[in-house]
Amino acid sequence: NSLCTQSFQLTIIGNSPPIFPRNRTTDLFPSQDSYTDSIDINSSFTASPYLHLSGGSMVRRSYLSFNLTQIGSPSSLISARLNLTLFYSSGGASVSVHNVSFAGNSSPDLSVITFLNPGMFSEIRTTLASTGVSNSTDQLDVTVLVHEWFDTIFLNRILGVNLSNEGS
Repeated sequence: NSLCTQSFQLTIIGNSPPIFPRNRTTDLFPSQDSYTDSIDINSSFTASPYLHLSGGSMVRRSYLSFNLTQIGSPSSLISARLNLTLFYSSGGASVSVHNVSFAGNSSPDLSVITFLNPGMFSEIRTTLASTGVSNSTDQLDVTVLVHEWFDTIFLNRILGVNLSNEGS
């Protein structure tokens, strides 16, 4: 199976004035995005208008980095959803989202991430059984992952997105 996404959007709901008055919703778009694949193992695809996920003989993973300066404190965060808009799909698939860390909690430019240098994926934090319908939007609850960004564990604020069965 494979998915091609047209956009990723992080929707944050918070309750801490003045940033989030009265449970205001804020949409954040990635400050950087990229995907890697198992065929071209030393490349990072940062200039593509689409992010790809696939499994089987060609594994593709996507990476998203967010700037959360407008959120302020993690205590203001009520929920976070990753909205995945599908452009192309070869059928339904289960999508997994992880936090990704790098040595020393550095915040690398996503162009240095390759299939051979993918960073360390956290355990799966959320999954979604995507319908695979083109031009539809699926939502994943990533509240736990965004809270982890405020911890010392995942300071780089990078999400790794892959198919749950990417190896099969």
